[in-house]
Amino acid sequence: YQDPSKDTVQYEESLDARDLRSHWSIESTPDIGSYWIRNRTTGDSLHIAQQTGAIQIGTFLDNYSSQHWTFEADSNYYRIHSTWKPEHYW
Repeated sequence: YQDPSKDTVQYEESLDARDLRSHWSIESTPDIGSYWIRNRTTGDSLHIAQQTGAIQIGTFLDNYSSQHWTFEADSNYYRIHSTWKPEHYW
């Protein structure tokens, strides 16, 4: 979910599904197979621009490739993969 006091994605098992901070939209970028992941409440986007080792949240900028993601199937789930830094997976 997005905590306004932090600049990284937070995880909370007990967070109520109705809490809009935990709602994300997946939108196609102009690059085929690449997506933006944006918070539905704020419009902010997931990115790895500062390369801290964590997924960060910041203002949506459509020209920043650090905000582009792909989804790779891995068994029964998907991993998100940065298209800007291909070696980065989450």
